[in-house]
Amino acid sequence: MTAAQKAIIFGASILLTIGLISLFLLTYSPAASASKEASNEFAGLQTELSEQSFLVYDHSKVSGSQVINAIRKFEGKEIGIKVETGKSDTSWYNYSFTEDFLGKATGNSENIINETSPAYINPSGNFNAKVVRDSNRVIRAIEFIQE
Repeated sequence: MTAAQKAIIFGASILLTIGLISLFLLTYSPAASASKEASNEFAGLQTELSEQSFLVYDHSKVSGSQVINAIRKFEGKEIGIKVETGKSDTSWYNYSFTEDFLGKATGNSENIINETSPAYINPSGNFNAKVVRDSNRVIRAIEFIQE
């Protein structure tokens, strides 16, 4: 084999390699962006599903028994439950929440069924509920204010 033939074969193999790399990049780039978009969409759906149990309380009217059930339902979860009763008591259950900070709960869940306590929640009472989010749009608390 002559030097010219070797040079032609070497040049052709370089062009073939460049062509294969270009084909790979043209195929991979759209697939990567589609994959990233699908991943972001999936993360959004996952967030929406995880928030669904809280969103039933957003801007709704609920009974006192639903408030009591919410306190029990979310016990042990990182969400504050703020309850303002008709007896001018404001208590936080699970956690308190102020300015992007989860703090210590102030209420005792045993008092919500004690009729002599200011924290008593009347099961037939009416409450306005709303979800409270932090600066990152993450749900951190649910507020129940008695009418």
